[in-house]
Amino acid sequence: MSGGEQIEFQIFGRREADGTDDVRASVFVKKLDGLLKALQAADKHAHGKKQFQYFITDLRHGSAYAAIQERPARDNPIVSSIQTVESTLTSVSEGRGFSKDLDPRVVRAVAHIADGAGKSFSHSEVVVGQRNNNIIRLDQFYQKKAYRALKEYEAIQAKSAYFEGTVYSSFDGQLLEVDLRGQTAKAKLVLSVGGVELDCTCNSVTVENLRDALNQKVTVFALAHYDGKSRLPEHLTIKKINIIGADRSLDRWMGKFDLDYPDAEDIW
Repeated sequence: MSGGEQIEFQIFGRREADGTDDVRASVFVKKLDGLLKALQAADKHAHGKKQFQYFITDLRHGSAYAAIQERPARDNPIVSSIQTVESTLTSVSEGRGFSKDLDPRVVRAVAHIADGAGKSFSHSEVVVGQRNNNIIRLDQFYQKKAYRALKEYEAIQAKSAYFEGTVYSSFDGQLLEVDLRGQTAKAKLVLSVGGVELDCTCNSVTVENLRDALNQKVTVFALAHYDGKSRLPEHLTIKKINIIGADRSLDRWMGKFDLDYPDAEDIW
């Protein structure tokens, strides 16, 4: 993608008693920042890292209007963050809600983009590119639909949440950074699969066992504590350590194959 997609955003002020309908600067900045956060979250959701930079290409005097263009920061982005935000806004506006696979940060930003409509400002509008036939109005009605959609999305996410609790299990990896200071022994286990580091406490094993296991490949048997936010435990309480390093497993064979051959003159 060569970039260049553009989104237009405009806020309309409430009609005041004196007949004015100006938009407060603080409201404009806050709402524009909310849109930018939605774009950045959509970018990271699609690419795993920042791929776009955003530039103001139009800021009109006398109105709370800004046009923002996305431009590739590196590589060649495959998904337009502006199109993602536009399709999400449209889905909420038309009553279809949020996709369950959408990044929570995109969902929250889009759900709250109309906060304050009818109170601190009248409403706002979003237009992407030259497709003026799809002007998305963000008002109090949109806000109600967005809140309902957010509630439904959170309910679906809660049902598919990871396990939370404690189970007894085993893990293979390399034991590093054993800390024997104080009454609570600490260590880190680098998992064989994925290389993730897990914090461990090791009070149930001997100091000698910990020292022997340092920098070795091991299988630990532990209470695994899960916080419900990941498939991996956030902490291990180690109960037993088995060293499975290849070098150590051969120690028991040292000297076993030294055979007593007779000298040549003894044979004749």
